[in-house]
Amino acid sequence: MTVRKSRKHVWWGSFSLPENRSGRWRIGPAVFWIERLKHEWQVACLAGDEPADCEAELTIPIPKLEKYSVEATVTRFGMGETDSKVILSPALADRPVVIRPDTPIYILPNRDITLYVSSPLWMRIETGDPLVVLQDIPVFRPSDTWFGPSAMEGELCYANRIYGRLRIEDINFRPHRAVTVVLLRNRSNKSILLERLNLPVPNLSLYQAENGYLWTQPVTLEMMADNKVALELKEVAPAGAKNPKLISGPRQKAGKTILSRTLNYLISSKGGYGND
Repeated sequence: MTVRKSRKHVWWGSFSLPENRSGRWRIGPAVFWIERLKHEWQVACLAGDEPADCEAELTIPIPKLEKYSVEATVTRFGMGETDSKVILSPALADRPVVIRPDTPIYILPNRDITLYVSSPLWMRIETGDPLVVLQDIPVFRPSDTWFGPSAMEGELCYANRIYGRLRIEDINFRPHRAVTVVLLRNRSNKSILLERLNLPVPNLSLYQAENGYLWTQPVTLEMMADNKVALELKEVAPAGAKNPKLISGPRQKAGKTILSRTLNYLISSKGGYGND
């Protein structure tokens, strides 16, 4: 039996499960059980409500008499014959995530600020040869929010419960979240009040640093005098990620409409529409 626990634990990878046995993964606020039977896989999830939880633990296989919680949501996947190998991978959210600084902040004319933000992770579960995806589910399901210039224009996003910070030292790395470095450049002749930021995480790649922390590629938002924003997505991990390796590419390739947008589609100084 394998039991591992650490505040910096890497919970993903390739695992082997004997037939009729289960593994248990506790990742931040959620607990997952994955059970292999002869002709099916079962995935049970018990969601928590504390996104600041920093613990991670896995037990493979769990004792035969241990069963998953009766409150867990169970999903079954049938197949001709199951393979002993199951692969778990972290992935970024499937929608943009709305980020807030801890308090609204003005970006002065012709000045830059760097904001460090974290966003929730999804868990991708694969098995078989060739590999097939059983599930692609959030470790912690964020609430929905609307972001855009009006109730008719914009897009459905996820609301983030962890504030963006101006210092990397104020960011807590958690096993169910990835950190993004956002450079905000005000190239206009007026101050811009930043209250909310629409972070396009489906367009970002995910990297693992040497210590197991997860980062996305850096994002640069250059705000122009004509109320336009140029969005730059660097194709490398940030400098703070030591010896990084690519975990996954973007869910969606960024097109021209993403890379060049009006200010009120990416940055809100009026609180935006909808609620978190």
